[in-house]
Amino acid sequence: MVLALQIGHRLSIRFGAWNSFLVAAGVFLIIVGIVSHFLPEIDEVPAGFPAILMWRFRIAALEIQVVLWATLGLLFGWLTERDTKWAKLQS
Repeated sequence: MVLALQIGHRLSIRFGAWNSFLVAAGVFLIIVGIVSHFLPEIDEVPAGFPAILMWRFRIAALEIQVVLWATLGLLFGWLTERDTKWAKLQS
């Protein structure tokens, strides 16, 4: 990423900011593609692992994410609304 940013910065003088950004993004994607091609393949699931257990884990993880973000969203909304009402009372 640092190499792509340096290339983009050096090309910005010659080709402009937007074109140098596109070239830097392309260079970054090419570098990441080449590096990921040579990485070893990883299989985290051992042979004989029950698929239903993995499915239940994924569903539980999704449910945890829903509860977490819903709670944060509702709490933030409540606090914002409360602050807005308080600000109206002060003025």
